[in-house]
Formats: sequence, structure tokens, C-alpha cells
Amino acid sequence: MRSRLGGNVSVTRRDLLVTTGLAAISAAAHTSAALTRSPARSRFLDQFSNPPRRFGPWARWWWPGTDVDHAGLVRDLGAMADAGFAGAEIQPFSFMLGADGEAGARVFGYGSPEYAAHLSDAGAIAAARDMQLDYTFGSGWPFGGIADVTPELALLELKQARTSLRGPLATAGKLSLPQATAAMLAPWTNETLPPGWHDRLAARERLIAVVAVCGSEPRLDPDHGPASSRVLTPGKLDVESAVVLTDKIRADGTLDWAVPDGEWQIFVFKQFACGERTGGTATIGPKLILNHFSKAAFATYAAAIGDKARAAFGSNFGKIVRAIFCDSLELHPELYWSGDFLEAFRARAGYDLTPWLPILRQPGRGVANQGFHGLPEFDGVDAERVRHDYWDTVSALMLENFFEPFAQWAHAHGVRAKVQAHGAPVDLIAAYGLADIPETETLWDHGRFDFLKMASSAARLAGRRLVSSESFVWAGQAFETTPEKIKRTADELFTAGVNQILYHGYLYDHPAQPKNPFAVGPRWLPFGVLFSDAWNAANPFWRDLPLINRYIARVQYVMQQGERVAPVALYQAALPYQEFLPPDPEPAVNAALLANGFDFDHINEASLVAAITAGRGFRSRGGADFAALVLVDQHRTSETLAQTVRRLGDAGVPIVFVGTPPDEAIGYRDHEVRSIRIREAMADLRAKPNCRFVATPGAVAAALADLAVPPNLHFAGPGVPFVHRRIAGRDCYFLRNTGDTHIDVTCRVRADGPPALLDAWTGTATTPLHVRVGDAWEVTIGLEPFGSSLLAFGAGAPAMARDPVATSRGEEVPLMPRSWNVSATGLVAPDKQVSFQLTLPRLVDLADDPRFRHFSGTIAYHASFSVDRATATARRLFLNLGAVFDVAEGSLNGQPLSVRLFRPYRWNVTGMLRPGENQLVITVRNTPRNAMIQHDWTIPGFPVVRAAPLPTGLHGPLRLVRED
Repeated sequence: MRSRLGGNVSVTRRDLLVTTGLAAISAAAHTSAALTRSPARSRFLDQFSNPPRRFGPWARWWWPGTDVDHAGLVRDLGAMADAGFAGAEIQPFSFMLGADGEAGARVFGYGSPEYAAHLSDAGAIAAARDMQLDYTFGSGWPFGGIADVTPELALLELKQARTSLRGPLATAGKLSLPQATAAMLAPWTNETLPPGWHDRLAARERLIAVVAVCGSEPRLDPDHGPASSRVLTPGKLDVESAVVLTDKIRADGTLDWAVPDGEWQIFVFKQFACGERTGGTATIGPKLILNHFSKAAFATYAAAIGDKARAAFGSNFGKIVRAIFCDSLELHPELYWSGDFLEAFRARAGYDLTPWLPILRQPGRGVANQGFHGLPEFDGVDAERVRHDYWDTVSALMLENFFEPFAQWAHAHGVRAKVQAHGAPVDLIAAYGLADIPETETLWDHGRFDFLKMASSAARLAGRRLVSSESFVWAGQAFETTPEKIKRTADELFTAGVNQILYHGYLYDHPAQPKNPFAVGPRWLPFGVLFSDAWNAANPFWRDLPLINRYIARVQYVMQQGERVAPVALYQAALPYQEFLPPDPEPAVNAALLANGFDFDHINEASLVAAITAGRGFRSRGGADFAALVLVDQHRTSETLAQTVRRLGDAGVPIVFVGTPPDEAIGYRDHEVRSIRIREAMADLRAKPNCRFVATPGAVAAALADLAVPPNLHFAGPGVPFVHRRIAGRDCYFLRNTGDTHIDVTCRVRADGPPALLDAWTGTATTPLHVRVGDAWEVTIGLEPFGSSLLAFGAGAPAMARDPVATSRGEEVPLMPRSWNVSATGLVAPDKQVSFQLTLPRLVDLADDPRFRHFSGTIAYHASFSVDRATATARRLFLNLGAVFDVAEGSLNGQPLSVRLFRPYRWNVTGMLRPGENQLVITVRNTPRNAMIQHDWTIPGFPVVRAAPLPTGLHGPLRLVRED
């Protein structure tokens, strides 16, 4: 038999039966051999088919502050349990809820005895429903917002003011002085400060430095205000001319200094308590943000939040309550600062930062939700080296004073730490790695695959079993989430290494927010108009979640077993991951690796330094094995990294440098000397037979092959995204189709045992087309539009070929009824329910008709059509609906057609047709969005909801596919 990938093919009798489509006949003749599996493998398949609840997805459970009751908690946890959720993450906040009167008092009771009683109740109810809970470590975000976060424990920021003068002048005169920032998110915080706190906040103000530097002014974009100004051209500073004048300024801002000849920029730097406030917190009172650079501040906060939670949950804390949760930090200081920052910087970087303070500010850098990462306001020789040292110090201080204590507190109290590290100005891999459950999200950086890989990479490096994702959330796409969109996104997350989906989110049903298009009547919608959908029984697709969640649970059952296999470590130099930039193409080297069958993990410097060599590869501290290291365009790097790479090269580890290799030291101190040593290390590596230097990302796969680095699998033709896990000696692959057409994928895998296709939608296992090629299996599988498959080796699947329903490529017969009788019930605006009937000569997009432009609901299409005897009695017959928006079910001649949630919208209707006239009913449900956009949901500062309606209903064309 000929292999698509070439090579010698060894074909057994069973292989021949499979590849010629006769395996089913063989299985029927030998029923006793229908299953070829050991007891252990039988358990694997049985649990895959019916996974325990703990493998199901989770949901972020939004509480309207503290305004919940026993009946509501029973209702919500019961609904989530029935829908297949494994757990819920409690997140109480007050967005879109008023604080007035008795209703406001019920919402703003965080930390009260009544709130503690609700937590206790939730823990008991979750236990009764075999569910777990995670607990958000506070209300609203970022952390803070309680009276225990006093002015002395609040986040600090460094602010600057600048005066431009041209000398010579006898005296500089009065300078511009920095001013404290007004409280951000004021309308959202409902803040009141206790007596004396204004003075205590003012006392945090401190003069840090006055620095004069010779140089030019920057050119700024006039369309942006000073707080978020885009820099068109940085000012140029001669930092060698810098003069520190801190002791020469008076309290009124007068500087006693004779200005020399030339253009001078004079900066005044002051420390302030940060003007940002915790948003959405369900407390009355102060809303200061916790100082994330102070262990003492965190300890105070943890005692206030954590001790009350422990007491409330009682014995369920650490059992039913699995983890405490830190949401993405999203801090907004002008410059990150701490009271001892200059001392900490000198200890870490080895020099005084003071004369370099003027070059630090770079709008958008390291600040969450800024929307851009611009040029620095001022630049100069070696300025970027100093900025590197500044951000390195910021990262180290936050890791030491916030992320490490957060995990330590969790472990000391018997729970796990679940952390979204993105948003913080830290080494993202290090911060994720400190968590027991790193969590990514699909909102950040538009859910870019490269970003999603950061959390799973950190988890594998640190030996963490679970990787979570805040899922199904997109800015500006309110109420557009369909079952297909859920599955496509879940599949992408799985291939990115995520193995625990968390819905964003489940909405406690609260009668506070009017005009919810989900249902007639008032409902609370804190995020639904901004970030995709809220889920509860009012969502039109809620009834479909048990099917979707069963699919997710089956995939997660496999993805949470064993170990993920990624042979390539891809060096990641950047510390934080910038977000909300325009979505760029994926990095070319990432795409080249995956297309050629190499999975990869990002790796940071600390993980490389701690790695030990193992054979020809190396192993991380957490036990992740790598066969090769790839570095891309690392012109400037640390000497520590260069010497570490040299150590790995000396041990024979395959190393590939793509683009510009290291040549200069990053960081300021002694950089000339360190650059020489880096170049020496690189010269040594160039001479090693296990190192390759390639110019472009497209050459990386060939370089790895030349170094005999084995990929996860070999593709014949274009590759597809995949993830590979090794489970008790079994190799399992999850592959997905990113396109909207059917594709066949052929791959070759070295694995023990024959292949099986595990269908996560049905829980069944079948045998794909395969042949033995030397010591490998060559397998061909079909992937439907946006489809996915689990390919397992040695799992002991039934000895039968895959059902041809997966392809149904027979003769197509157009199905064109004379007319369609259409009836519909739903909404055309929030709180405006309608029903209508009409007759259509052909299928059309109802959103194109002004009468139904804003319809959201259920549409039933009735038609009769005739077929001849040959068609009705075909050996196999399929009905394809064509385009559907968004979910379809129905009946044919009175026999039910089960729900179809995503493409292909197709049924096997063999034996259901009769010669002559047939009756067809197709019922379609669409999203609530078209009705929702009839209401003005605009919220200042947030994306505007798109106004154009989405396609609606059954579009077709309908076709019968006949196989005789």
C-alpha cells in the first residue's frame, strides 16, 4: 500500500480491512473481538464516554453584590449542575446596581454577617449538588475597596511635571509641579472616605527628585490628553548632562538654580497615593487600591478578606471551596512606584535611578487597558537599557510582594491559588507559574493564540496540572455567542494547552436592570452589553448547554490526564504581555513550528537558568521535558541568559537561533563588558554541531529536523493546530480545523498501539483509516468545518471503520419546496414581544426585511416536497440545511430531527423519506442580539455595541445527499 508521506508500508490483514472499508464486516463476523482493550484502557474509554462531573466546565458566578437569597442560590447552583458545570466561581460586584435605599443596602453589604451567611449557604448547596466553588478574593477589582486598605496601605504612583527653559538664566523660577490624580471610576465606586483620610492620603505625597537635563521637547499627538498621550517623536535628552536638584526646590515650586546655556527640561517627580479606585466593589466606604508592592499591605488585606471567607465557609473551605481567585489586575498608575523603590532598584540594578527618571515614562507600557504601547516621551543614549532595568525591578517587586504571598496564603489555608497574571507589569510566565491554576482569557489581546499559550506554558514549566481560561468573552460583541462560537473557541483553547474552560459568566437573576432582551421583564445585566453574553435559563441557548458541556467535559477528561508533550522551548524575552492592541498575525515562528508538527512552550529566563540537562534535551524545574531551544531575534539579552544557553549547548541540547542572534547586553550597568562576554558565548555556540543559525522563521522546522529533533507528528500537506498528551503510555492528539470547509488530514505518528478516533460529541470510539509505516502509524481523518477530533493510540477502540456520515459525499439532489410557511415568536426590541406568520417563495435572510430586521427568537419553517422512489429508498441519505443562524432542529414526516448546534447542519435521514410527498419542519433559534440593539446600551468609556443586525433564520440551500 502506498503511503502519502512515503516510506515502507507494513500492512496487516486488519489494516487492509480498515483501509478498504471492510472492517465493519470483519467486526460483525467476529463480535467477540469487537473491543480490543485492557481493563485499564476500558476504564479510560468508559470514563471518556461518561466523565465524572469534576471534568466539566466552570462558570464565573456573578452575584449582585450581596443581594442574594437561599432560593436564588439553590436555583442557580441547581441549574448549573443540571447543565453539566463542575463548579462556580463566586464574584460579587455592584456594576449597574444603585446604592440607594433598602435595595442598595442589600447590594452593598460585602463582609457583613448576612453576606457570610450567603457564602455558608452556597457552600452547603454546592456540596449537595456535587459541585465545587472558587472564591474571588475580594469584591470588584483590582484588589482593594475595603476599609482595611488604609491610605498607608494604598497603591503608590510616581508622577512627573516638566518645565522647559532655555538658558542662560539667572534662576529657574517657579516650576510646574505634579498633581494628584482625581479618583478614577468615580461613578462606579460609590466611595465615601472616613474622617481624616483625605489628610492621610495627602500625607503619602512625597517629593522624590528634581532633575534638570539638557535636551529637546517631545512632539505629542494633539488628539490625546496628557494622561494617555501618544508620542509622535520623543524628546532627546543628554542624560550625561543631568543634574539632580532635589535640595534646591522650595515648597512653592521655586527652583534656586542658575540655568546654563542651552535648552533644558526640568522635571519634578512626586510620589502620590494612586488615584485609581477599586471598581464595582459591593462595599460602602473607601475604595483605595491595595499596594501590590507591599507584603504588609497584602497580609492586612488577606486577613480581612480571607479570614471572613474561611469562617463563613467553615469546613467547606479547602474542600468544596477549591481555590481563591485573583482576576487580571488592570492597574493604572502613571509610573509604578513604592516607598523604597530607589533603594530596591539600586540593590537590583547596581546604580542610582534618580538621574534617569526623566526617560522612564512611556504611555501605554505596562498599564492595562491603555489600548496602545507608544514611544517613550524622552529618549537618549542607553535610555532603553535603563527602562529595561526599571521594568525588571517592577516585576521582581510585584512577584515578591504580591504574587508569592497570594499563593503562600492559599497554601497555608488549604486552598489553591488561581491567578490571571496578565494585566500586571510582571514576568508573566513567572507570575502564572506561582499559581496552582494559571488562568488566561479570550478577551485579553483578542484571545490571540500566542497569548493563550503563555498560561499553559507557565503551567507546564512549573508542573501545574490545570490551566483555566475565562472563556467566551469578546469586547463589543454583546449577545452574539452561539453554540458554534462556543465550540470553536473551546477547541482553540484546548489546542493552546488550556484544559479547564470557565464560562464568562453565569448571571444571578436580579430584578434591577430593565430592558433585558433575553426575556420580557427586568433583569440585571452587568456585562452583557459590553462583553458577550450572560448565561442563565433566560438565554435562548441555555437548553443546549448540557450537550455542549458534555462535549467540553469529554475533551477535558483527556486534556487533564497525563502530560502535555511540547518538544520545543521558545524563549520569551518580554515580561508583561501587552493587550488590546490591534490583533496581529500570529508570530511567524509559532506558525512554522505548528504547521510542521512541533508544539512549543514559551520559556522565560528564570526557567532556563533553573533547567537541568536530560539526555540531549533539558528539563524545567517543574518536570517539563524539551528536546530543543529556539530563540528569535534576541539582539539584546542578558549575560545570564547567554551563559545559560552556552551551558545547554555544551551539554548537546539542540539550539536554533532565528533572525538576529544575541550580540549586546540588555540593561545598563557594565553593558560594554557584558556585551563582550555575550559575543564570546555566541562565537562558542556557532562552532557547535548542535546549534543552527537561520535567517527566517520559515527555516526553523528544517533546522530542527537537521538536528534530529522529532516533532509531535508529521503532516502530509498543510498542518492544523493540535495538542499532544501522553497518558499512561498512550499518545492522544486533539486536532482542529480552523476553516469553514471540510478537510482531510493525514499525519504520521510514532506511537504504541493502533489509532482510534474518540468522538467527544457522542462519547464513542471508532477506527480511522490507517496503515503501518515502519515504526509509525499513518492516519487520515476528516475534519468538518471548524471541526475537531481526538486521535488516541493504544486506547482499544472498537474494530470498525468510521461511519461515512462524517463525509457524506454522494450524489446531491437539490431540495426546493414550492413555498415555505413561516411562523415565529420572539422579540423585535427589548420588552416588545411579537408573533408573525408569512409565506416565502424561497429562503431569504429575514434580517434583510425591515419588518423582521430586529427579530430575535424562534422561527419554524414548514414545507412539503416530493422525491422519487430511488431517492427515498437510497442506501444512505442525508439532509443538508446549508446556512443556518444559529441553531436548528425539526421533524421529517413526523419523525424528530435532533438539534444541530453548528456546521455542518446535517441529518442522516435514511429510511425517513417516502416516495411522493414529504413533510418537513425546521425550527431555528437565533441570538438575542438583533432585538437588543434596539435599545441604547452605550456606556461612556466602553465599546459601542455594533448596530448592524446579524443574519437570521434558515438560509439554505437545502440538499439531499444520496449514496446508493
